[in-house]
Amino acid sequence: MKSTQFEQEILRMQNKLYRFAFSLLKSEAEAQDAVQEVVLKLWKQRKKLDFNKPMDTLAMTITHNYCMDIIRKRANHFNWQKSNTAFRSCSSNVEQVDLLNQVKEFIGSLPPQ
Repeated sequence: MKSTQFEQEILRMQNKLYRFAFSLLKSEAEAQDAVQEVVLKLWKQRKKLDFNKPMDTLAMTITHNYCMDIIRKRANHFNWQKSNTAFRSCSSNVEQVDLLNQVKEFIGSLPPQ
């Protein structure tokens, strides 16, 4: 596929790819990034592409897979933050119990009034 043919195909599909990515990601910036990555992947494969066949299906599949990767990364990041918060909360509770015990010991060591 020649670069002019490729450019025409991309310009024709660009809005469709963006709308699809946005519907999955719910973020304008991430959808724009997704389209940019898809175009880059298609550009790298342009010599293998057959201009007689529409690129829509391939582009939509690549977009879907890229967006699913982003969603998985979000979920993994959320799970990590959640577990990290739980760990910090747990360690914070341990610290609070230790501090409470120290306060009780200090109060116990005070002379009676």
